[in-house]
Amino acid sequence: MNGSSQTGGQARPMVEIVGMLDDGPDSLTGKALRIVEQAEVLVGGTRHLAFFPGHPAEKWPIRGPLGPLLERLDAETRRVVVLASGDPNFFGIAGTLASTLGRDRIRIHPNVSAMALAFARVRVPWDGAVLHSVHGRSMDGLVEVVRGAAKVGLFTDAQNSPAAVGRLLLAAGLTGYRAYVCEHLGGVQERVVETDLPGLLQQEWAPLNVLVLVRE
Repeated sequence: MNGSSQTGGQARPMVEIVGMLDDGPDSLTGKALRIVEQAEVLVGGTRHLAFFPGHPAEKWPIRGPLGPLLERLDAETRRVVVLASGDPNFFGIAGTLASTLGRDRIRIHPNVSAMALAFARVRVPWDGAVLHSVHGRSMDGLVEVVRGAAKVGLFTDAQNSPAAVGRLLLAAGLTGYRAYVCEHLGGVQERVVETDLPGLLQQEWAPLNVLVLVRE
């Protein structure tokens, strides 16, 4: 793990941001796995940290507001690895860390984006698709994002679920889309369900999913 920044005369190692899929360490390259193994502080969501139960690093779970965590990261002088999903630079934590710590303080090791996996699973090219996220974000403006698009890839969450998206789009009079809900991509619980917009309202969906809409 090479590279550091200098603040107040004290060298601080780069913060390494490592993307992984839902099968954890099996999704990492040898280089990325070595970076994780060398961490002195391991940061990530509960499910990410659970993949490394025997790791000797101090573990900082990501939960709640990020402000306090970002302050700790900014002051930390040990080797820090942040575990993230897929490509951390695509609707992920890398942008937040870059704006807080500075781009010269971070190094990003992307994995395959869950968005790319979703389009691969439904066998639809994703060039030209409109890509958006309502994961932890407002659904304001989503109707305008979808309207007129031939293909849409959408990160959702437990609150802004595929069912909530379908309800919103139908209320706006949008029809004529095939919908593919891709859950737990890359993991043992992976499931891809094809339906239509009304069908999105008929099921409970896993919080970890990508919704692909393709105009018929």
